[in-house]
Amino acid sequence: MTTNFMNLANQFGTTKKLLRGKPEYTPSTMEGMRSAIIEQAKDALSAVRAHEEKTTKNPMIRKIRNGLSVKIGYGKKNETLVVFGKDEKGNDEVELKFFDEERNDAIKFLEEAIASIEQGGLDAEIQAKLDDYRSRAEKGKVARRKVKLVAA
Repeated sequence: MTTNFMNLANQFGTTKKLLRGKPEYTPSTMEGMRSAIIEQAKDALSAVRAHEEKTTKNPMIRKIRNGLSVKIGYGKKNETLVVFGKDEKGNDEVELKFFDEERNDAIKFLEEAIASIEQGGLDAEIQAKLDDYRSRAEKGKVARRKVKLVAA
């Protein structure tokens, strides 16, 4: 009986450690970032239409007291792409807020934002974010080199 399981194990699996190499690096592109933002905005739009902003994992929208907040950004952390103005303290206003009864306005805003992004309305901001990512990567390379030199 044990030989039967040994044969099955040899045929279908391995007893060695499962190791994977590093995943292949694919650089971010303007088109890729734009499509990711559009996809995230469409997901947010469907959540607002279904009154699910409380339970959604989408970082573009969130439920706040008496309404909901919309922030146009990129990535899992929804890094800011659009600044709507300044508040009385001079801080950037990055969230657009809607009362619960203004839900239709939030839906219209998201629909118009998606159409604008599809036509390249955020291309300058996306390029700036892409340049920021590249400069952060270069700073990281320099910092890693310094650590290697100190350790050697």
